[in-house]
Amino acid sequence: MAWSINFARTRILGHGTSLRWALAAFLVPLLSYGTESSPPIWAASELIWPWERTGILWAAYSHRVDDSPGFPSTLKLGPRFSSAVESWPKTIGEICDGLSDASQASDPDHGVIQNLLMNICRDKSHSNPASLTVDAGAYPIDRRYPLSHPFESFGSGWGSVRIDPELAHTWTELPPVIKTELRYPVSPHSFVYFRLGLRRDLAAWHGDAYGLNLPLAAKEVDLNEPSLGYFHAENESFAFTVGRFQVHWSPSPDFGLALSHAVPYHNAAEFALKTPYVKYRFLISSLNPWLEGTPSGDSSGTDYPVGSEEYRQRHYPDRNQANNAHKRVYDDRIKTLIAHRLEAYLGPATMGITETEIIGGKVPDFRDGNPFAFFHNDFVTAQGT
Repeated sequence: MAWSINFARTRILGHGTSLRWALAAFLVPLLSYGTESSPPIWAASELIWPWERTGILWAAYSHRVDDSPGFPSTLKLGPRFSSAVESWPKTIGEICDGLSDASQASDPDHGVIQNLLMNICRDKSHSNPASLTVDAGAYPIDRRYPLSHPFESFGSGWGSVRIDPELAHTWTELPPVIKTELRYPVSPHSFVYFRLGLRRDLAAWHGDAYGLNLPLAAKEVDLNEPSLGYFHAENESFAFTVGRFQVHWSPSPDFGLALSHAVPYHNAAEFALKTPYVKYRFLISSLNPWLEGTPSGDSSGTDYPVGSEEYRQRHYPDRNQANNAHKRVYDDRIKTLIAHRLEAYLGPATMGITETEIIGGKVPDFRDGNPFAFFHNDFVTAQGT
């Protein structure tokens, strides 16, 4: 058991600074089975993303190893690891195995990075699969965005609003007061992961001049938990994830063309097929289908206000759109994102193509989301995607 108190100044998206009090690193010893040279089973399956410290080090290390003229060809990381910069996420097991394959390297240019990564692998061999972090602090912003815009009203004092996207993104970066993480091995190649926290509701945090992240009343507690929770299985050829998790499809650690870590999580399922030079990914994610337009009257009817989103979902604004949809109406309460991506690793270059579609108003069938067919111009239901 270890305790540490850290003091640091924190900047939230460049909108001001605050003094942060962090009481962290309370580790709960549960089960851990590994050796000095290899992480335990649960740690070996831990996902590493390119924007994390370990991911940044591994990307730099693998690039220098494959490009180093003095590095023996017999110790090259090979196609499985030469694509490390492009193929994310990696696992701690892959990274530590790659270091073992290159353990005899003598090039001083990458020796420092290699030692840092070896220290990380060594620390993982002693770590535990559960942790509890306490982080109470003040996180004000000096550039205040409006909290929200009216969306719907259901009655006196009861309604819904649209949150400003920039404000919502800032709030998602706030640390919870209490964060609990649990990673449990299901098999040598799979695990389940949960991250639960005690967070202050966005409206309460926004209205606090000090920006405290500590809920001061029961109604200020954010109930959208766990913030992450998923099952992941992976080997050298396949990968599968289901639950609530982040998605980042891009060789860049900071930017994504269509899907990136700017979205805090997806409620989704993803699978991947992996070969030494090609990787294919397929994702299906459930989106919020709610449309603006409270039914008129005091019943749950379909008499929606003219011009509202609910009304436009059922009434086409011109004849051309009605003809294109074969005069059908799709108004089921469901919206689904389906995406797939093909990546090819050609030496130092990576080529990738991503296709996405959103199916709204109907339950997608297999033809809508066939993993191995093009989505565009399918015309399965005359609905635009």
